[in-house]
Amino acid sequence: MKKFITFFAERSLLVNIVVVSVIIAGIMFIFTAKREAFPRIDFDYVIANTVYPGATAEDVEKHISIPIETQLREVDGIEEIYSSSIEARSIVVVKLDPDLDSRDKVINDIKNAIDRVTDIPEEAEDTVVTELSTAQQPVIDISIINKNGIHGDADEFEMRRFAKMLEDRLLDIHGVARVDKQGYRDREMIVEVNPLMLDSYQIAINEVITALAKKNLNFPGGVLKNPEGEMIIRTIGEVETAEDIGNVLIRANDAGN
Repeated sequence: MKKFITFFAERSLLVNIVVVSVIIAGIMFIFTAKREAFPRIDFDYVIANTVYPGATAEDVEKHISIPIETQLREVDGIEEIYSSSIEARSIVVVKLDPDLDSRDKVINDIKNAIDRVTDIPEEAEDTVVTELSTAQQPVIDISIINKNGIHGDADEFEMRRFAKMLEDRLLDIHGVARVDKQGYRDREMIVEVNPLMLDSYQIAINEVITALAKKNLNFPGGVLKNPEGEMIIRTIGEVETAEDIGNVLIRANDAGN
């Protein structure tokens, strides 16, 4: 150690050059280093979420969670697999090996393995695979409130209108990829069927459901060509009000009545 100190003590010019070089390198690093207010951090977890409407927890585990786990066991680079089966939903959590050389390859293998699961019930929705990272977390929360309170549907509709306007403006900002809404109830109308009238007209409840589903449609019907040009044809039948639902034809006889 004494020889080391003596070596630098006898070479002051070398010491000055090293010190100046370190200072210059530090200044350059300060101005060129990449800085992020919200840096992306990966947590080595991948979540497979599947919705199975109307199914019990036992059915979800038997028909969704177990088949997905079986396929995932064949993927290399997975450290641990565990699942949670609740009513109408399956959540399979995959913990990746932290020493992986290629995370993207393992994540793609996980997605391909889930796609190979063919015995999932048709009623179940497609499995959504999400990599858990800070990029999926919101960077800012914005609350919209009515200082006078919400006293009816009109007040809630007004809040929904402002929320939609704010969402559109936020999505127009460069760098904003997604806006999630919480406490935002989708608009719906409830149809209450009178069982006595169904019995008197000899109509099954399934006929009512089918009639409403066929009425609430909006899809393109093709292009009609004529000498003057082309005309786009659309079938517009979406219900907008309760009166539209009340006017839906459930069944007609041979005379059209």
